[in-house]
Amino acid sequence: YLVLDALNASIKKHHLDAVSVRCFDLVSDLESTGCVALAHLNENRIVAGCEGDINSTIAMQWIKLLLGKLSWMANPAQINRKKNTLWLAHCTIARSLVGAYNLMTHFESDLGIGIQGELASGPCTLVRIGGTDLKEIRLAEGEIIQSGYEDNLCRTQAEIKLKEVDDFSDIIDKPLGNHLVLVLGHHQEILYKYWEEFIK
Repeated sequence: YLVLDALNASIKKHHLDAVSVRCFDLVSDLESTGCVALAHLNENRIVAGCEGDINSTIAMQWIKLLLGKLSWMANPAQINRKKNTLWLAHCTIARSLVGAYNLMTHFESDLGIGIQGELASGPCTLVRIGGTDLKEIRLAEGEIIQSGYEDNLCRTQAEIKLKEVDDFSDIIDKPLGNHLVLVLGHHQEILYKYWEEFIK
């Protein structure tokens, strides 16, 4: 609760709507992680991103405000171009985005508590914003086809089958950063329409 208490104090003091935490500083300084604290904040509608990734945190906040939905920030961990699939993985996720879950250690450090959650199969949209002026965007729709439990990946794992083959070239071959943000449901049209009208 130390990390959560500190984040809540900063959120209250500075009237924050979102935070992004440099998680690996917690690993080196406190020998712990922020995975559970970030999951708790996201579940309670305070957007909380990992690893100091401001761009992904902004994308999560945008999704919350535009769609009214929680989202999950994760790493592309494995890809299969023949099957048009990729695995996403991360050690934190809002509780309501998953069904069953286990509490484990954080994958990279084997410290603290990471969350191994099971995402239900169904439609999803992947989002990444970036560029020097945050005016570039990558969007792709797909389907969550299974959750995973591999020991050699971050704890919450989901395999995504992309709707379009060309999406690999945008999301993987021309990335705007390491993380992708996943929101349940197909929302590419409304997200891109907003982006074209108000941002680009």
